[in-house]
Amino acid sequence: MPDMKTCLIIIFFAPLFWAGWDLSVIGNREYVPEWPGELAVGGQLYQDKKDFNRLKALLGTWVRQTSAGPGYEEWVIGNDDNLRGREYRVAGGDTIVRERVNLARKQQQVVYAVTGSDPREPLPVAFFLVEAGRKRFVFANPTHDFPKRIVYEFSGTDSLHAWIDGGEKDAATRVDYYYRRVK
Repeated sequence: MPDMKTCLIIIFFAPLFWAGWDLSVIGNREYVPEWPGELAVGGQLYQDKKDFNRLKALLGTWVRQTSAGPGYEEWVIGNDDNLRGREYRVAGGDTIVRERVNLARKQQQVVYAVTGSDPREPLPVAFFLVEAGRKRFVFANPTHDFPKRIVYEFSGTDSLHAWIDGGEKDAATRVDYYYRRVK
């Protein structure tokens, strides 16, 4: 059984950790980015509940091998219209979170809001679902410097190929990530 000091530390820090986990709230206001209309593909906004529900295939823990060791991407359910993700590494027994994602269906749009670990950029960058297939999802933000697109493509239930790039006109800047499900 933990001692009193350990209990107090847990009671104090647990709310701080979980408050940082929900990226849909920034400060005391809810973060709902504006839809940049030029992203719509043929005027189609991917907002359908079934499109969002197919994204639940991301749920679980995914691992990729790198020269620096394994990297992880983990997704959990926030609620019916929200998934929360984080990308991290484990080094020396410590978990180092590189970015957090709030993937939500809000105000008739599906938004992928990512916050990196850089304290100089505390607000999330929003990407919008512009393509929703059975096995492929494309999020875009043409006003962001890099990346302009984030793509997830499933090849089976336990294999995931994700990539980021500079958009359709600059696909040469593509960075690939190959994951396999571990949980």
